[in-house]
Amino acid sequence: MSGWIFGKSEMSPEPTVDVQLAIFDAGMIGQKERFCHDVKHLAMLGHDHREALSMCKYSAMSAKVTVVLVPGAWHGAWCFERVIAALSSRGIAAVAIDRPGHGNSTSPRSDLFGDAECVRFAIDAIDGDVVLVGHSYGGCVISVAGHDHPAVRHLVYLTAFVPMETESAMDLVLSTPGELSGEDVLVVDDTFTAVVNERFVGPVFYGDCSAEDQSEAAAQLQPQNMISLTQAPGVAAWASTPSTFVVCTLDKAIVPELQHRMAERTTHTVEIEASHSPFWSQPDAVADVLANVVNSL
Repeated sequence: MSGWIFGKSEMSPEPTVDVQLAIFDAGMIGQKERFCHDVKHLAMLGHDHREALSMCKYSAMSAKVTVVLVPGAWHGAWCFERVIAALSSRGIAAVAIDRPGHGNSTSPRSDLFGDAECVRFAIDAIDGDVVLVGHSYGGCVISVAGHDHPAVRHLVYLTAFVPMETESAMDLVLSTPGELSGEDVLVVDDTFTAVVNERFVGPVFYGDCSAEDQSEAAAQLQPQNMISLTQAPGVAAWASTPSTFVVCTLDKAIVPELQHRMAERTTHTVEIEASHSPFWSQPDAVADVLANVVNSL
């Protein structure tokens, strides 16, 4: 990954109505389609997209505490569907967010700051307190989105980057390299957009998943704008908000040594014997951690 040094991008468009939110709550699985349809319908009637979201607050968004789940690079809200089901069975409201250009979002791919604005926009539409969860690159996103937001009570870094104000995800990766380099795992085109080499998707992301689960997840991965991984956040929500780091001891993407070092920046640390994607392989273990956080508030 030598030579991957880039300055701050200006790619931070205002979120559009195409930003997709997966809305779930106990007893309300399946509301995603209705919510997204209603937001788009209101927008077509001339309502501002922020107003449209505020007019679509179902009871799923009126819980005392809502878990907001932010996927990492290449992933969309789909990756949290098993965790959301597990949280639902525990009576906990949850929202998984498609970053622009990922999952069901038809918006253009953005950068770190556009992704963070998308998340902050979603938090603004939620009544009550929020536990903000980021996986992998999503840790950078929540470090920006959760900064000084009055609704965010706790941050959870799920084997995620916990950057200082001047650190990018790439800086952190290069500080503690693993067995494989980015040049092995990623295929980067001339627009600095990357896909994951299909040979490494299973071993690096889903090492403790069945072959069937690996294939199901791999089929849903989408290209990632790599500029996001080179941008320093400028703020650090974890410096002023209670936080938990979830170390995944079998992770080959963000090695445990780096995870433990970043975990020292957070308030609490827990461990799961899992690969880089515990939301897919061990959703109940992830849900247990999040439920403990919610119940402690």
